[in-house]
Amino acid sequence: MTRPSIEFADVDVNIDGTGILQGINWSLRPGEHWVVTGPNGCGKTSFLKLIRGELAPAPDRGRRIYRWNGKESQSPVCARKEIAIVSPEQQQRYLRIEWSRPALDVVLTGFHGTDYLYEDVTRKEQATARALAKRLGIAELLKRDVQTLSQGELRKILVARALVGRPKILLLDEVCDGLDMRTRGLLLDWVEQIARCETQVITATHREDEYFPALTHQLDLDAGRPVRTRELRVCKSSPRKKSKPVDFRKLITNKPVKEPDAPFHFRLTDAEVYLDRKPTLTGLNWEMRRGQNWAILGHNGAGKSTLLKLLQGEVHPAIGGTIERFNEERRHTLWEIRQRIGFVSMDFQMRFQEEITGADAVATGFFGGHVLCDKLNRKQKRKVDQLIELFELQEFARRSVPSISYGQMRRILIARALVHEPEVLILDEPFDGLETEIRTRLDRQLENICQLNTNLLMVTHHPEDLPDCMTHGLLLEGGSVVALGRLGKK
Repeated sequence: MTRPSIEFADVDVNIDGTGILQGINWSLRPGEHWVVTGPNGCGKTSFLKLIRGELAPAPDRGRRIYRWNGKESQSPVCARKEIAIVSPEQQQRYLRIEWSRPALDVVLTGFHGTDYLYEDVTRKEQATARALAKRLGIAELLKRDVQTLSQGELRKILVARALVGRPKILLLDEVCDGLDMRTRGLLLDWVEQIARCETQVITATHREDEYFPALTHQLDLDAGRPVRTRELRVCKSSPRKKSKPVDFRKLITNKPVKEPDAPFHFRLTDAEVYLDRKPTLTGLNWEMRRGQNWAILGHNGAGKSTLLKLLQGEVHPAIGGTIERFNEERRHTLWEIRQRIGFVSMDFQMRFQEEITGADAVATGFFGGHVLCDKLNRKQKRKVDQLIELFELQEFARRSVPSISYGQMRRILIARALVHEPEVLILDEPFDGLETEIRTRLDRQLENICQLNTNLLMVTHHPEDLPDCMTHGLLLEGGSVVALGRLGKK
């Protein structure tokens, strides 16, 4: 049998004294492609970081061996340049860069495995990057500023970045999160083609519809331990089983939207938004009234994220258009808006990198940022305790944020968004990165919130994730409203 190129023997990984991975026995042989599964907090992301060498094994326990280019080493240095990764954390590193940088520069960093271009780019590298982008169908994105790209568009750029250096191993951490069905299908087709060439793929996901035929093995983790390893019996010659496309228009009925007696949360009149001198939203006329819970639908790049920024006061309508909030004609300050609107998104989640506890992360909602600015009074402490109990977060309340999984942190931030009892809770893909059991539990908790004085506005690419309390839908295409009305059956 061919010797494994990577081998873990009784490996443990600790972060801040907490055991994240324990007793890992696993190996990767040439030709194998793995899917890593398990509940939130089981250690999937940490496992991928261990493979790439971003996390180190606990000392004096087990061995991590790389057999690379004819050499054997316990250090990942020899292999790391040829192991590429696409992950939510990586995406956020680029979003946190505030100055303008074209997407082409991001792709080119893949040749050196850095976040920035520290070296001059050769003509050959430029040509290779452009040819790859053309093959992937994203050539038109290369000149765009990464700050203006939608989540799905940036994900495509990061996949191109990972592939441009022709890695031997490609690690994918929930790579389809935030992508519409069309983009997910395209991306998974890319991955299938990659896996049939020289690159081995290891993907972590919660959703079985994101498996692809080239996968050969599955590793199940639970509480940081491997609980099952099995070979996948999939016909490699068969195409990937594709999900039936969702027709968003069929989800929205033609029933009247207005409830004239209810005050409005938001009212847009002829609103247009330009980013990078290009129209992102055009001619929006829409209102959300008290008692309504809206689903914002549309493909990647349709303008959904820009609409959320407009509602929160982060961008403003061009001259000739207006936005009114909270049933008032006056202009509200950004602080007032943040006191009356709760917000959760992947972008916001990645700002939480400090060594604070889960309970403190919930409490930061009182101060509008991601750090505690002052001590809590009794009323505030009581509110934090109530939300921790409501969202069943007791086991994470005392743990440090860096040791909390991506999926569990999402629940903490939803609790954080509710500390002020906001009039509207805005959720941008809230179920991404969550296992089925946690999605079901969160769905139930959101149903309870709808029974109170807080209304929901939710962006999603998975209509099946919408809570039953959602009442209305708005469909965007190319920055314009193409359908709005009451939601029919999912």
